[in-house]
Amino acid sequence: MSAPRLTAAWRAGSSTGLAGWRVQFPFNQEAIDVLKARIPPEAREWDPENKTWWIAIEWEAALERIIPNLAAYRSQQPMF
Repeated sequence: MSAPRLTAAWRAGSSTGLAGWRVQFPFNQEAIDVLKARIPPEAREWDPENKTWWIAIEWEAALERIIPNLAAYRSQQPMF
């Protein structure tokens, strides 16, 4: 699988307030299939309005294996 290239990533809560990551990348069906296979449904949410995925913080390591450049976002300091 060729890893998707993130266009945005930030720490954010789920629709129920659980801690995690919001990630956005150009459509890549293979990456979506891998994400769904490796991260259980209760640890991910798709937001169709904003076209972002929410991934539970406990699955950060798995997410980074799917999207290696997440590390670059993780090391950034919040802007606000």
